[in-house]
Formats: sequence, structure tokens, C-alpha cells
Amino acid sequence: MAKKAKSILTDSSWSFLKSYINNPSPVGFESSGQKIWLEYIKPFVDSHFTDPYGTAVGVINPSAPLKL
Repeated sequence: MAKKAKSILTDSSWSFLKSYINNPSPVGFESSGQKIWLEYIKPFVDSHFTDPYGTAVGVINPSAPLKL
């Protein structure tokens, strides 16, 4: 009998995913989706920003030559 693989989703990430997918944020009105995304990534990034085109970005290691 094959052993079931452990899921990489935590309760927190699963809750985020359901909330994010079920959030209505059509093109041009992404602000509610941006808020959900940014709240979720804040603990993992050093800084974050949004731009006028609806892009929400989290930055790791912002002052270094190599950033993510």
C-alpha cells in the first residue's frame, strides 16, 4: 500500500488560497485581491508596494544587489 504524501499546504496557506480565489477582483478592480495578497506575504518580505497597474509586489532583501 502506497504511503500518502504530506501536503505542502498549511492551514494558514489553505485558508489564504480559498479566500484569495473566492475574492472578486476583476481586471481594473484588483484592490481587494491586492489587500488579501499583501496581508498574507507581509511576514515573509522586508517591504512591499503596489503600482497603478494593479501589481502587488513583496521584496526580500531590498537594499542588497540581489533582491527577490
